[in-house]
Amino acid sequence: MQYNISELFSIGGYSIGGYLKVSIKIQRALGSNSAILLAYLEDRDQFYKNEDWFSETRNRIQWETGLSHSKQRSAITKLVKSKIIETNLKGCPAQTYYKINHTELASYLQKCEEK
Repeated sequence: MQYNISELFSIGGYSIGGYLKVSIKIQRALGSNSAILLAYLEDRDQFYKNEDWFSETRNRIQWETGLSHSKQRSAITKLVKSKIIETNLKGCPAQTYYKINHTELASYLQKCEEK
């Protein structure tokens, strides 16, 4: 099955009306916290659409998603191991930058569905 990333995330759903739309397919494949974080990062990725990498603070992510710092770290670890996102520390003071690999996300979901 071919995945349409915009349908999985309902892109723009968060910024319009203040709702975060989490795909059930992503939740089943990655777990709730990873799916929530990925949906939020996807919204931010669309907001910064002209940039490959974008930065969000852990405090901002916690405020917007309700995920504690430890739950964020756990979700980020899972997403990085799955090669769905990349992270990079830049600047002084250091900030975490994120990049979403949409091709890898679609491939990962396809593999999960085949099992």
